[in-house]
Amino acid sequence: MKKITYCVSAIFLMLLSFSNISRAAEGPLSSALDNLAENSSQYQIVLYSLRKWYEYCDIEEVYQGKTDIVLKFKFRGKDTRLTLSEFDEQNANAAGSFPISRMWGFSSSIAEVQLKFNADGTANGTWKDLGTAGDFYILKKGNLDPGLDKLVNNYSQYKIALVSLNKGQEDLDILGVYKEDKDIIIKFQYRGETRLILNEFDDEHSVVRGEYILKYGITTTVEVELIFNADGTANGKWIDKGIRNDFKIIKGK
Repeated sequence: MKKITYCVSAIFLMLLSFSNISRAAEGPLSSALDNLAENSSQYQIVLYSLRKWYEYCDIEEVYQGKTDIVLKFKFRGKDTRLTLSEFDEQNANAAGSFPISRMWGFSSSIAEVQLKFNADGTANGTWKDLGTAGDFYILKKGNLDPGLDKLVNNYSQYKIALVSLNKGQEDLDILGVYKEDKDIIIKFQYRGETRLILNEFDDEHSVVRGEYILKYGITTTVEVELIFNADGTANGKWIDKGIRNDFKIIKGK
C-alpha cells in the first residue's frame, strides 16, 4: 500500500488536539480503521446509484490528512477522495464527503457519506447527492467463494429479506441451496415456492447475479444482484420493470 506512516490509532490521538472528539485512546472506530488502513488493497467501495445500479470501486490508498482520514478510490474512471472528517469513536461511526464531476467536467457536486464501521474494517452506510440517497459500503474483496460455501452448507440458518411494494420487508425461509451445472439455485418460499438461479459470478468483487420467476397474478422475471460477505450473508437489490428495492441474505433468527 501505502503511504501510511503510522497507524490510525495514532492519527486519532492527533485528531483530539484539533476537535472535540471524546474517546478512549483505543476504541471500536480506530481499531476498524487500523484494519482498513493496513490492508486497503483488500477492500472495495460499493455504492448504489440510479445511474448504474451498483458501482464497484477499488480502494487504492488510505492516508492521513490534517484533521481527517482520506480514502482514495477510482469512481467512474477518475481518481476520487472520500474525506472522513467527523468521528464517533465509541459507536464506530464516521462521516465525510467526496466530489462528483458532472457534464464533462463543467459542473460538480459534493456527495455526503455516513458510515457505521465493523471491527474488520468493513462498513455499512449511505451516500447522498443532490437529494438522492443510496447504499454505500466498504467491503472486502474475494468473499464470493467462502460466502457461497457457507450458504450452501448451512442454508437453514439463513433467510432472504426482500422489500416488496405491498408488504415492506419480508423475511423468507430458504428451502434449499444446491448446484445445477454451473449455476447455483436458491429455493425459497415467496408467493409459493420460488427458485433464484444465480448464473453470473464476479469473484473479484464478491458479486453474483441471477433471476427468479415470480408468479403473482402475472408472471414476471425479477433480476437480482448480490454482494457476498465471507459469513454467507449478502447485500443486494432486485429489479423488475425498472422498479428496484432491497434483496438481502441474512442470518435467520
